[in-house]
Amino acid sequence: MRFAFGLSRFESEWLPKWLGPLAKEGWFQTVLFRVKMGKEALVYCCEGPGQELIAAKVYKSRKKRAMRYYGDYTIGRELLASDGMPARSDRRYRNRRISKEEGQRLEEISWVQHEFQTQRLVYDAGARVPRPLAVNDNVILSSFVGDRRGAAPTLQSVTVTPLVAGEVFIQLMEQVALFLSQDRIHGDLSAYNVLVWEEDFTVIDFPQAILASKHPEAFSFLYRDIERLCQYFRKFEVDASPQMFAEEMWKRYRRGELRDLYDTLART
Repeated sequence: MRFAFGLSRFESEWLPKWLGPLAKEGWFQTVLFRVKMGKEALVYCCEGPGQELIAAKVYKSRKKRAMRYYGDYTIGRELLASDGMPARSDRRYRNRRISKEEGQRLEEISWVQHEFQTQRLVYDAGARVPRPLAVNDNVILSSFVGDRRGAAPTLQSVTVTPLVAGEVFIQLMEQVALFLSQDRIHGDLSAYNVLVWEEDFTVIDFPQAILASKHPEAFSFLYRDIERLCQYFRKFEVDASPQMFAEEMWKRYRRGELRDLYDTLART
């Protein structure tokens, strides 16, 4: 594995440990460039077999993460082990007390596993999200959105015409409905988590996704996601009521009729 750019001290210590095993598995050999340094993770563009571009999301150690409280998002989730299965069925954790340090590390692993599994779930359902490829305790590999010159810009950083904005807004509501049909709410959806590339968009970043059927504040999370999108599109003359969209989605979700709404939005 080689890096085509200079590494910081933290990167030189952290990346070989977590990217090295994936490189040995043949996913990539060259890390081309750093895409971004987020509050929880660093994202890189890698060159895979056949020059395919792969996004590697590498989580920071817990003490280096800006986001430290996860409780609001983990309600209703099972704690997952390294193999993506519930930790209660893992012989390393079953029927024994684990240390505080072990518990915190297991929570970090579970956080990464939940993001990967959510992304795979909605991708398989047809959502416009990066194709999930592989995961380990600290890294998620997905298809890369962009090219060798850089990653696709976020929706927040582009300007759209009112005519196009209305169409994109409905398509994003369609995605929200599709997520909910899979019992998931993104939990942090905004124009910052939507990439725009070649006249299409891709929704990213699912670590805070919640289980709609098991979280007592699920409707509030759904409303917040929709409200943020409505606020963004309002500046492009899209006048939409977040309350109306959220209540209609939630009503149909509770009745098991959400697919009807998804199909309606898809035809709009």
